[in-house]
Amino acid sequence: FCIMKTHIILYFLFTLISSTILNSQELTVFQGMFGTEYYQDNIKIRKKEYNSLMLDNPASIELHKKYKLFKNAGYVAGGAALGLEIIYLRLLLDGRNLNTTVNVGIGLIGMITVSGACNYASKFMQKQSILSYNESLDSTGLYLGPTQNGLGLVYSF
Repeated sequence: FCIMKTHIILYFLFTLISSTILNSQELTVFQGMFGTEYYQDNIKIRKKEYNSLMLDNPASIELHKKYKLFKNAGYVAGGAALGLEIIYLRLLLDGRNLNTTVNVGIGLIGMITVSGACNYASKFMQKQSILSYNESLDSTGLYLGPTQNGLGLVYSF
């Protein structure tokens, strides 16, 4: 009987310690002065670690892939807009072929719009993927905390 009591007490102590040590590892992202900064529970992590965490979590995989897709599409559209800007300026300096100049100008405005929309969509998808990652973290467990009768073991689910 004494051995059984000892095992039960050790089991509850192990559960209590492991649940307090294994807290959720929430991700946050901030725009820093020299680029994006990634944090996991207020500890700065590298982009490589951030990507691996996002791709290891089933809840955020698809949203993270959409974020990367929109981000790359925004870069491509921005590069195309830069190329069209150079062509447009060259056509303006030549002063010939007004119809071509107008058409290139319309294409330039379109590419700038597409680039901005893709950038906005990528930021939105990044926020959604981080939120789904943070929501998917296991918040159940037994821990020491306040109860109705004072301090005791609390089971959250």
